[in-house]
Amino acid sequence: WIWQNIMNKIGFTIPTSLNVRSGPSRQYTVVDRLKFNTQITIIDEAQEESGYTWYSIGSSRWVEAGFVKLMP
Repeated sequence: WIWQNIMNKIGFTIPTSLNVRSGPSRQYTVVDRLKFNTQITIIDEAQEESGYTWYSIGSSRWVEAGFVKLMP
């Protein structure tokens, strides 16, 4: 994992339903789903060796970065 601290960036979910996972990988359990255009606050970032980037949006709550539009 490569970790980067991008605390308190704001983003919005792009898909109709976005899985929230318990860790930064598709192998982790889905713990929630967010609807389209849900505002999220990103508190941390991790990158898998496979190249996928994940955003932490809370304790044990991660979303795949490719499905989030960041605010400038």
